[in-house]
Amino acid sequence: MQKMLRLVCFFFLLLPVGAQAATIENAFSPEQGATDLIVRTIGEAHRSICIAAYYFTSYPMAEALVAAHARGVDIKLVMDSHQKNRRVIDYLTDNGVSTRTNNHYAIMHDKFMIIDGQTLETGSFNFTRAAEYKNAENVLVVRDSPAVLESYARQWSRLWDEASVSVRG
Repeated sequence: MQKMLRLVCFFFLLLPVGAQAATIENAFSPEQGATDLIVRTIGEAHRSICIAAYYFTSYPMAEALVAAHARGVDIKLVMDSHQKNRRVIDYLTDNGVSTRTNNHYAIMHDKFMIIDGQTLETGSFNFTRAAEYKNAENVLVVRDSPAVLESYARQWSRLWDEASVSVRG
């Protein structure tokens, strides 16, 4: 036991000063906390939220994004161009959220959010009511993992840059 403790302490000494381990939270659906975790994570935003979404039809998430925008958080959403139900997207757009559609792929199937450049929400969970109540899906929230966040930020920027500015449906 003492040998293990010394080994753990040794590895902590190898970490750069100020380094901290990533924290991870998860949730599942149907009705196992996935939407609640995403809404809570959106509520933690102070500066920015960048979203890549296949579909977006969740009113609880949309309301959390509009509330964040009202607090001064810069929110940008890029989504697949095949979005058929536009009510939630129109609600977001009407409330100042920047949206774009990406039609460069057969399906833009990404589903992730970058919050304040420090938190990543990802997983199979589509930002939809069906994902919460009908499907078996998962959500993973990763905090304080700069290398992971950097690769997702590059992907999001590419998707955003190649997308068209969305117009009200």
